[in-house]
Amino acid sequence: MKILVVDQQLNPGGGTRFLLNLLLNLRQLDRGNAITLYCNLQQAQKHGIVAKLAEQGIETKWLETIRSFTKPRTIGSRAWEYVMRRTGRGKDTQEAYQTALQKEIGELSAGFDLAYFPWPFHLKCPETRCPKIGTFHDFNFKYFFGLPIFTDQQTAALDESIGNWLSDSTAVVSTHFMRDELLKFYPARDPVRVVHIASLNVYDMQEIGQQDLPVDFIRDGVPYFLLPAHLTVHKNLGNVVAALSLLNKNSVRARLVITGSGTDKIKGKSGYYGLERGSRPFDVTGLGYVTDEQMHFLIKHAFAVINPSLYEAGNGIGLDAWPMGTAVLQSDIPAFNEHLTLQGFKAFTFDPRCAASVAAAMEECIGDPAKRQRHIQESLSAGNAPSWEKAARGYLDIFKSVTHP
Repeated sequence: MKILVVDQQLNPGGGTRFLLNLLLNLRQLDRGNAITLYCNLQQAQKHGIVAKLAEQGIETKWLETIRSFTKPRTIGSRAWEYVMRRTGRGKDTQEAYQTALQKEIGELSAGFDLAYFPWPFHLKCPETRCPKIGTFHDFNFKYFFGLPIFTDQQTAALDESIGNWLSDSTAVVSTHFMRDELLKFYPARDPVRVVHIASLNVYDMQEIGQQDLPVDFIRDGVPYFLLPAHLTVHKNLGNVVAALSLLNKNSVRARLVITGSGTDKIKGKSGYYGLERGSRPFDVTGLGYVTDEQMHFLIKHAFAVINPSLYEAGNGIGLDAWPMGTAVLQSDIPAFNEHLTLQGFKAFTFDPRCAASVAAAMEECIGDPAKRQRHIQESLSAGNAPSWEKAARGYLDIFKSVTHP
């Protein structure tokens, strides 16, 4: 089977690790599959996946449209704007980009048995000469959590684009909850396939050093909860800060370490109304965006990881932590509960909209070491734990059913 894989975004972090794990396992399951990834080759090299894919016989190539619309470092902004205007792409660059990308993908598809799109958001559905399969990760753009995630124009464009994709491709999601969400917003789109994914950690159980991380929050012996998050409303960081202030009311019993783009500016004392800047004692530390190696180290040494999200496709940090023997705290929401009921993992759960409930889960995790240890051990031996081999087998079955209906 000749498989065309198109990733026009190549999202850093989880998106890239999802792609890498899936493609490597698809190749190992069936060496007869010829897989070619078309993407931003420069970004793929930056993320370090080109060599890893090449080791398994997977070729990575430029999407030429991306290369032609990307400003070279050697050209100034004004000169590049002039080039764009002279080539007819200056009036509506985004529309011209999408049109060129659709045309290129359509032409590429002629030499393949199927086209797989691991992240089709922000990509208009192209006409291909082979069946299309897309993974739809979540639908948070359909909700208003308190602040807009996208503009009205972006939301309308996403809604129209995804509707077109679902009419002309096979949809895959990673949880039964997300299948229900897809069918709620886009009725009559069945069948929607569910393939649970595994940990995105690419280092398994390797022992990795601190990798230039500030480790003062480790050396003082105070346990820390690790919270990786983007700074958006539905990630719900505020309620965790408020919960920590309840936990640390009389003394610093635990710290909160936050990672993610922009979080390096976060440092201070937790307060019920929010982070108290400049106040002491500091019990909240933001590290900014960290590398995969640093994340592995932080999870391994955390007292527990915590995911307080209001809405997700699944608990990614939990999936990383459970196989590493790290305790997990998580919101009591349907996508997260699938990890417990279907896969056998254990977690301290809480109502994400209630700071007192979050604090109670933290208190239980700290105050009941025997229960925390039971959670860790039972999660390590979870009877139906996901793996990338299982996920790849699920995708391969879908690929075969689409090419040989």
